[in-house]
Amino acid sequence: MGALSSYPVPGTYIVNVMATDALESHSQTVAITVWDPVQMDNLFNAVWTGMNNALIAGDKAKALTYLNANAQAKYGPVFDALLPSMPLIIASYSPLQRLQVYPNIGEYAVNRTIHGVNRIYTSSTSCLTTTVCASIP
Repeated sequence: MGALSSYPVPGTYIVNVMATDALESHSQTVAITVWDPVQMDNLFNAVWTGMNNALIAGDKAKALTYLNANAQAKYGPVFDALLPSMPLIIASYSPLQRLQVYPNIGEYAVNRTIHGVNRIYTSSTSCLTTTVCASIP
């Protein structure tokens, strides 16, 4: 039989977890961190806004500081190709919209109208410190 626990207040909780099968029991103490979704949302929005502001200003180097090494390698050439058009591109989509926020991962979307069709683009963004691991393409 399983047990369900709820942690409605953000913080770190130390929990003793026990698993038992027909032969034996195992117990382990683990830390469970409950994140405040508003704080996580604020963090992801700050990263997104900072990166977009750098791109609008034509500062590719600063924009790349918001990305980890893998994302820098992936998006650096894209920024090179699109940098002259970034102010228009960024102005063409909606502000970032939160869909879901989990510890270290946020799923966000932007809307953009292309040829009269309102489209939504979603992406999961991982924030392991203050570095975005991926952004909306």
